[in-house]
Amino acid sequence: MFLSKFNLHNISFKEKIILRIILSIIFILCGIFSISIVIFMKINELKYTNDFSSGFYIGTGGGLIGAGIATIIKNNIYLKNEDKFKKAEIQDNDERNRFILQKTLSISAFIFALLLYIAILLSGIYNFVVLITLLCSLAVFSIILLIVNLVLKKII
Repeated sequence: MFLSKFNLHNISFKEKIILRIILSIIFILCGIFSISIVIFMKINELKYTNDFSSGFYIGTGGGLIGAGIATIIKNNIYLKNEDKFKKAEIQDNDERNRFILQKTLSISAFIFALLLYIAILLSGIYNFVVLITLLCSLAVFSIILLIVNLVLKKII
């Protein structure tokens, strides 16, 4: 299995921190790309540029950059301070916290799918394009749930 080569379920806490830093760098790059889209649209005076899309791209880009920087700072503190590293490692490995996170994600996914279905029902009355978009979103969400479930059954 492809993911079993990475052995993600048995990595050390230090490796998890490094992985989080790498993912944070990817978030920062996505944020920079998002803001670059607005700059490109403004420079080239594209007709598709409007206040909403500009604000959306700048806001999400800034949020991704800010979250990425904050996560990198937090994880670098863990790597440099042994006491904080140990506390974070204990917190990360705590079975109760893992169980709460697992239940939170499971219940949140169910509520999200339910609300998405309600939105599909309501959107069908008003706008067919929105209906199809939401249906595709629900389908992709369901496929992702199925794939993740199958992969986890193989590697765990």
